[in-house]
Amino acid sequence: RVRDGLKGVGSSSKNLDKANASLKKLQATTGGLSGAFRNATANVGAFLGAYVGFNLVVGATRNVIDFNRAIAEVQTIAKVSAPRLLEIKKGMLEISDATGKSAIDATKTFYQIQSAGITDVVQAQRVLQASLRLSVGSLADAETSTLALTKALAIYGDELKGDPTTASDILFRGVELGQTNMQELAMSIPMVLGPAKAMGISFSDLTGQIASFSKRAGSTSQAVTQLNSIFTAVAKKQATARTVLKENAHLFTVQALRAKGLTVFMKDLSVATGNNVETLNKLFGRKEATTGFLSSASDGFRDLEETVKSARVSLGASGRAFQEIANSIGGQADILRARLTNIVLRFAVNGEGAVVSTLQTMNGLIQSLSENFNRIARIATIFFVATIIGKGVTAFRILRTEFIKMQVTAIWLR
Repeated sequence: RVRDGLKGVGSSSKNLDKANASLKKLQATTGGLSGAFRNATANVGAFLGAYVGFNLVVGATRNVIDFNRAIAEVQTIAKVSAPRLLEIKKGMLEISDATGKSAIDATKTFYQIQSAGITDVVQAQRVLQASLRLSVGSLADAETSTLALTKALAIYGDELKGDPTTASDILFRGVELGQTNMQELAMSIPMVLGPAKAMGISFSDLTGQIASFSKRAGSTSQAVTQLNSIFTAVAKKQATARTVLKENAHLFTVQALRAKGLTVFMKDLSVATGNNVETLNKLFGRKEATTGFLSSASDGFRDLEETVKSARVSLGASGRAFQEIANSIGGQADILRARLTNIVLRFAVNGEGAVVSTLQTMNGLIQSLSENFNRIARIATIFFVATIIGKGVTAFRILRTEFIKMQVTAIWLR
């Protein structure tokens, strides 16, 4: 019996050894399974790296195409020779480098400026430079700042001597002094430029008046509506003034407003009417004008007077704002991004023929890859899944076999 017991122990030991060996096989198999995962991960990483690189090429190609498309739009208005068009391209890149705005956006803004009637290329580039700097300094988009500048130059061009930088400084000063921003000012100011100019009001005084009115009106558009209502009434309500003001009717004329300026004009009118709401409503004909007038009269027109005076000191305002933003982390990042992008665009500008040929080849390659990508992706997915399933099935089979063996061994030992 002892001998039989010893034989049983030996047999059990052999079975345990076999089980141990099987477990090692299982570990090797699961190790292969994890290896398959690691290889798959590495392949995915390589694919993602290639994808990123591919997208960089595609992005650069798209920039070149978009830039040349924008230039083509400019040429529809400029209609200049090829050498002159090349100079415009280089000018767009230089302005982009200096402002941090993309060359594509700069070129689109240049087209907007030309569409506004500034067709002289040199003047249009000056306006573009001022507009983009104003855009950066006032945290507005280029389209907004360009709208304000081109409208101001169209109406007040003689007073401003065609200088877009002066106009830019005055506009930015108005934003600084009022409860407004460049977006609101640009969208509202065009409706009052003509009437204000007809009243003999200077551009700087007008921006100061809008700034002052905006503090009480609640919005820039409302402030502009109030001012516009006052100017319109002065121009058209002379018969009403003679009826309402009688011997003081001369105070409510275009000549009086031109000679005195808006602040003194309103002070004299305040005295003549006693700020009576009914009288002012009859005189102006619109409640918006009365509201604006009485709001300014609430402090004896002191804020209006001081704000207009401050608006006249605007030299360099937009330039200082631009430098402050450009020297910030965000500003420097924008400039760096623009200059890096422009490296590719400069290659395209300086070697256009070769670049076109290269782009055609790349476009063909991209088209080919696009057509075959889905097929390749499906094959790769099937192969990956099959590999994983194959490893998993093998591991399961070994585990099941060895589990049965260990169950048998355990029963025998009992």
